[in-house]
Amino acid sequence: MDLYNFLVDRVVAQNEGVTDEAAANRIALLGSLVAQQNMLLSLILVQKLARDELASRPAPPPPPPPPPAVPLVAPLTTFEQASIQVSAAGFHAVRQDLWTRAEPLEVVLAQDPAPFSEAAPGADVTLVVARLEEVKSPPVVLAAEPAQKISAPKMAKAAGSDPAP
Repeated sequence: MDLYNFLVDRVVAQNEGVTDEAAANRIALLGSLVAQQNMLLSLILVQKLARDELASRPAPPPPPPPPPAVPLVAPLTTFEQASIQVSAAGFHAVRQDLWTRAEPLEVVLAQDPAPFSEAAPGADVTLVVARLEEVKSPPVVLAAEPAQKISAPKMAKAAGSDPAP
């Protein structure tokens, strides 16, 4: 058995995708034995054995799916529309009102977490919604009539007694 042929066959097995050290050594050993008679046949045999080794192993499980991304719902979407989109993506919409007079009303102005960021399924997505600020008018004060001056004799006459002159 030739060490050179063994190493070549081992590299061929690894290039075919065999990662198990013991399997790569078994394949290279058989290939190097055949290489003593026919080098081309040895390479064909090593490739075939490596492919059979890979086919006999169960496929690795697929990677878990990435966490869902938060949908873009702000700006200028109504809360109802945004809530439907957030729920469809697997999240829970939470409304937070922002009292304002400058923004378009009843629309989503901002959201947290940010759009396209990853979040756990079922996580809360806070939607900041513009609401009309209540304008408070000043209290109405009615002017009272000026107080009338009542003299002491008039008060006594009104009370039913006659004041002394």
